[in-house]
Amino acid sequence: MSAQLIPLFPLGICAFEYEDIRLHIFEERYKFLINECVENNMVFGIPVTKNKTLLPIGSALVVSEITKRYPGGEMDIVCRVQFTFDLEEFIPETNGKPYASGWIKKRNYTGNEDNELNLRIHDLLSELYELSEAPKIAPYDKNFSMMPYIHKAALDIDGEIEMFHLASFQHRQLYFINHLKNMIKTLTELQKM
Repeated sequence: MSAQLIPLFPLGICAFEYEDIRLHIFEERYKFLINECVENNMVFGIPVTKNKTLLPIGSALVVSEITKRYPGGEMDIVCRVQFTFDLEEFIPETNGKPYASGWIKKRNYTGNEDNELNLRIHDLLSELYELSEAPKIAPYDKNFSMMPYIHKAALDIDGEIEMFHLASFQHRQLYFINHLKNMIKTLTELQKM
């Protein structure tokens, strides 16, 4: 795929393919960006930042829903990740727009989700939630996905970036299983102390 120019909204998160992300938009430049994307049915990019440094990776999203508009123009939105990308060039201002843009290239990705691995992830999440005295997760069903739990299972930004670089869903499932096992082991040891 050739490079394409898209508006950018740098954030300190990794957003994964087909994940839904909730954002509160309050800065003027990003209110402008989101309104323009909604009006023109455009994608926008979230390049990952770590320690205030822009990394050359990110996710392209579309606004699925504006859940709330505030009197000052702020808004709560839900976005869906369409694909992930490598950031080829960051442009602080483009054509007089108040937000940054960038030339991106779509990353290769295989969406080979495995149901057996999902069942294992669900079991490990249930065990982790029980150990941490969090509310129980819903019983397993065929629609279960690990996606809503990635950012809720103490995976730090370095772990998210490492997982982000894996080019298939199955590899990400295996990575997440290993992370959950380590979390359970740590919590179990802490409780023994």
